[in-house]
Amino acid sequence: MKRLTIALALVLGVAWGKALPKWARDCSKEVRIEKTQTKDEKILVCGMSDILLSDMDYSLSSARQNALEKVMEAFKGGKIEIKASELKATFIDTDKVYVLLTITKKHIALTNE
Repeated sequence: MKRLTIALALVLGVAWGKALPKWARDCSKEVRIEKTQTKDEKILVCGMSDILLSDMDYSLSSARQNALEKVMEAFKGGKIEIKASELKATFIDTDKVYVLLTITKKHIALTNE
């Protein structure tokens, strides 16, 4: 019985450790805007990319670029420039890389063509 309990605890621990975080599960959804205490608006956006074991930097850069493209699509009406973004979290799965970016509205500028 003791061995069964230990085995079950190990199996649950491995299964729990491999579960995607909530923000990574919802990565295919659109950009999310949050209000902060200072009344700034923060944009949270997730990007994902296939993993390349030979070049992890490229995989992370590609996921970040995918996240920034989602923000560009959210502002369909005009051309925008993103001056800064903060990497809030990363998650590396067996075949995908996920990044969560935070961008404050004051770091987004509309540009004229």
